[in-house]
Amino acid sequence: MVAASSASRAKPVKRVKKGTETTKNYRFEGFSQRVAKLKIDPIHRVRRPSFGEDEGDANSSHFRSAFDHWTELNLSDNFAQFARRVNPLCESLVQILYHEEKIMNLLVEFIEKRDHLSMEPLLSLLAQFARDLGVKFEKHFATSVTLVASVAATHPEVEVVEWSFACLAWIFKFLSRLLVPDLRQLLGIMTPYLGKERQKPFVARFAAESMSFLIRKAGLVYYKNSTPLQRAISFLLDDLHQTAVDNKNVEIYKEGLMAMFSDAIKGVKYGLHSNGTDIFKAILENMCTDDDLRSSLGLDVASGILTNIIHNTTPDTFEPIVDTIKSHIEARCRKADKRRAMACCRLIFVCVSTRKGLRVKNWKNVHQALLLLLQSAAAAPGAYAEAIPQLLTAVAYALQVSPMDEMLPFMRTIMETVTSDPLSNYFLSFCATFSEWGAERFHSVILPYFQK
Repeated sequence: MVAASSASRAKPVKRVKKGTETTKNYRFEGFSQRVAKLKIDPIHRVRRPSFGEDEGDANSSHFRSAFDHWTELNLSDNFAQFARRVNPLCESLVQILYHEEKIMNLLVEFIEKRDHLSMEPLLSLLAQFARDLGVKFEKHFATSVTLVASVAATHPEVEVVEWSFACLAWIFKFLSRLLVPDLRQLLGIMTPYLGKERQKPFVARFAAESMSFLIRKAGLVYYKNSTPLQRAISFLLDDLHQTAVDNKNVEIYKEGLMAMFSDAIKGVKYGLHSNGTDIFKAILENMCTDDDLRSSLGLDVASGILTNIIHNTTPDTFEPIVDTIKSHIEARCRKADKRRAMACCRLIFVCVSTRKGLRVKNWKNVHQALLLLLQSAAAAPGAYAEAIPQLLTAVAYALQVSPMDEMLPFMRTIMETVTSDPLSNYFLSFCATFSEWGAERFHSVILPYFQK
C-alpha cells in the first residue's frame, strides 16, 4: 500500500494548457492553417531590411540596395540568371531610369516563370522598382498588378501567395498619391481577385487587405474632397450589381468587399481607424439607388461591414458608428422610399441584435432612432411594408436588453406608436417575439397594453 501511495504521489496530475501557441518553429501546418495566420499590411508590419535608407542622396536607388541584398541571400538558379542580366542595367538610379523598359521586361519574364525559390526577391525588387520610378511607373502599373495578382491567385505555395500580396500592398503604398485620386482603374484590375471571378476564399481576403490601405488613404481626404472615396465605393457597388445582373454568383465578391471596407475602417486594439467613420458614412451614402437589386446588394455589403465592426470594437469605440447610423436614419427615414426604409431598419436591427446589443453604450440614441422609424412607418406604411417586421423585432429586442433607466423615458411613446394604427396590425406578432426573449419585461412593459 505504501508503495502504491508513493507511486501515485510520484505522478502529478498533468495540467493541460489551453490557448497557448506552440513554440516549435518547424512544426508542420496544413495550407489552410498557414493561410489563416497571414496578414497583408504594409503599414503595421515590422520593417524590412534597410533598402536605400539614404533618402537625401539623389542617386541612391531602392532597387539597387534591394538587389545587392538579395544577390547575397538568394542563390537559386532562376534568380542568378536574372541577376546576371539585370546587374549591368541598375548600377545607379539614373541608369535604372534610363533602362526602365528593359528592367521591367526582365522582371515580368522571370516572375512569369513562377519559380518558388526566386519569387520572394523578384517580387521585392518589383516593389522597390515602383518606388524608384514613382509616377513614371504608371505605364507599368496595370501589367505589374495583373501579373502579381495572377501569381497570387494560382500559385500552390502559401509563401508565394503571401509575398505576392505583400508586393501589391507595398506598390499601392509607394504609389498611393498617384492612385488615390481615382481608384477605378486599379479596382477594375483587382475586382476579379476580390471575388468577382471564382477564387479561393483566402485570395479574396488577401486582395481585400492589400486594397484597404488605399481606401483608408481616400478616407483621409474625405473631409475636404469626398470624390475619390465616393467614386471608389460607387464603382464597386455598381460592378457588384452588374455581376449579379450577369447571373454570376456574387457571394464571395460581397465577402471580399466587406473584408476590404471593414479592414479600412478598423483600427488597432478594438478601435476604429481615424478615418473609419468617414469611410462608413460614405458607404451608407452610396448604399441605395433607385434600382432594387443594386440597393439590396449595397445593403448586404453595408450590413456585413457593420457586423464585422461590431465584432471588432468595444462599446466605447463603437459609439461613433451608432451616431453615424442615427444621423443617416434622421436624414433619410421620412422619405417614402421602400429601399431606404429597408436599409434604415436593417442597420438599426444589426446594431441591436448582434452580440445581444453589448456594443451599444448609449441606448438613448438607439431608442430615438427606433422611435423615429416607427413614426415614419406609421406615416408611410406602404413604403415600410417590407421593413416593418424587422423594425418591430429590433424594437422588441431593444426594449428587452437596454438598461431600464434608458428605456423608460421612451417606453410609453414607443408602445403607443406600436399599438396605434396602422402598426397595431402587427401587435400580436410583436408580443410573441417580445415574450420569447424574457417573461419579466413582457409582464411589466407589454402585458398592460396587451390586456387593453
